[in-house]
Amino acid sequence: MSIDTLIKTTFSDTFRKEIWQELSAGKLMSPDFKKNVKIGDEVNVQFHDLITLLDYTGEDLDIKDVQTADTTTVKVKINHGKAVFFKLPEQKIRMIENAKTNEEKIKLVREYTEDAREQFNREINKACCEEYVRAGHVIDNNGAAITVTKDNILDIFAKAKIELKKGDGKGHTAWSEGNMLAIVDTNIEAFLSTQKLLQYSDVMAKNYKKGYKGELLGFHIIVDDEICKDASGNVYPLFGRSGRTLAGGIQDDFKLESGKPVGGFNTHYWGKGVFGVKAPLAYLLCTAKLKADFTIGS
Repeated sequence: MSIDTLIKTTFSDTFRKEIWQELSAGKLMSPDFKKNVKIGDEVNVQFHDLITLLDYTGEDLDIKDVQTADTTTVKVKINHGKAVFFKLPEQKIRMIENAKTNEEKIKLVREYTEDAREQFNREINKACCEEYVRAGHVIDNNGAAITVTKDNILDIFAKAKIELKKGDGKGHTAWSEGNMLAIVDTNIEAFLSTQKLLQYSDVMAKNYKKGYKGELLGFHIIVDDEICKDASGNVYPLFGRSGRTLAGGIQDDFKLESGKPVGGFNTHYWGKGVFGVKAPLAYLLCTAKLKADFTIGS
């Protein structure tokens, strides 16, 4: 396999394989990978079933009393995209060529193309953060922002937990022990850290990899500074269930093309990927309207 082919193949394989570890806010998303999609397409994402439980006391069930649970199909518009363009200096090409084993070559390719994949992941995270407007639970102060302090930060997380445990009022709760995420920005993380509220788990750190800072009140804390801020500077953290809260359609065949200009010393690579995100079940998503500006002594 030529080095050029190895670079393009490794990029695509790594994109699909490592995307979950590299996403932060995107960890709230339950995605379907789609081939041959483009901006403007609307795709069907198979979401999780809603199960209806019926009381049963041993008698034969009457078919008229049985409610079938169909797989939820969520229509997601592919309305986000990111194009990548980069070039590898001749020196890096030579380092890949001179690596002793194929594993070493692949490791170098992943390292040299990491920024291109990270840009795409950042766009996914940003789109997930924008879904706060569809949250079924909102924590605020009668419509106004809550100013975060060391005295109320724990109360905010406790309230989010209470709201998510309420569910939709039809027997479906958003809470699933061990699977809950809180996506916060660096300011909120600072309040949590200085008050020594966070418990750290090596297992979760290895599992989440990107953005994980610890655990609090059953939430795994993920830091992503892309969480939405309004014109007044208020921030909207996200609370929800890992892999269940948002629906996403993501291009599966995110592949690179390449070209080498005559007389040039750099090989150019380019490609583009598209995706869409939607919040189909409002009760699975909670946000808070916060004024969070960490300063010394706050």
